[in-house]
Amino acid sequence: MEQGIMGWLSAARGEGSAAKSQITELGAQVAQQYPMLPILLFALDSEIDPHLLQVPLAARLAELGIKTKVSVAGPGRVQAVMDGSLTPEGQVLLVLASSTADTEDRLMDLVEWLIANGREELAQQMIFIPVGQPRKSVGSYPFRHVPLVKLDSALNSRGGTSKSRRTTANSTEPLLTAVLAQALGLE
Repeated sequence: MEQGIMGWLSAARGEGSAAKSQITELGAQVAQQYPMLPILLFALDSEIDPHLLQVPLAARLAELGIKTKVSVAGPGRVQAVMDGSLTPEGQVLLVLASSTADTEDRLMDLVEWLIANGREELAQQMIFIPVGQPRKSVGSYPFRHVPLVKLDSALNSRGGTSKSRRTTANSTEPLLTAVLAQALGLE
C-alpha cells in the first residue's frame, strides 16, 4: 500500500470511500474559502509537544489543496496572547492535553479564561484533542472532541507495519474532518 507524506496513507488509498468523499468535499470548500487557513495547536500541558502534529497536519491539508499557517503555542496562555498566537477570532484552535483525570477541569478553565479575555469565538469553535488512553468523560462537550492515543507514533513517518499505518490513517480521519468542518464554521 502506498504511503503518503509523513507516514499518513495517501487519501486516495487509505480511507474508506465515504470518509474520502466527505474529506475531499470539505477540503474543496475550505480551499475555495480561505487563501490561507490559520490553525493554532495549543498544548494545555508542557509534556505535550504540538510540533509533532504541526507538519503532518499541514502536509495532509496541502494534499487537499489547502494552504495553511499552522502555529504552535502553550501551555502559557498569556504568553500566547502576547506572541500574537492566540488571536481572538478567525482561526481553527486545536487544544491538545494529556488524557488524565483532571483534563476536563483544566480544559474548562481554559474555556473560561478565553471567554473572560475576549476570545469567546475561539472557546466556541475549538477542537479538543485529549492525548493518551481514552477516559470516560463526565459530560458532553459543547465543542468538537477528537481523542488520539498518541501524537508521536500516530504521526511518525518511520517504521511500523502496513496494518499500523492503516490504523494511523483511520485514527486521524476524525481529526482532519473536524479541522475542515471547523474551518467552514469560522465565518
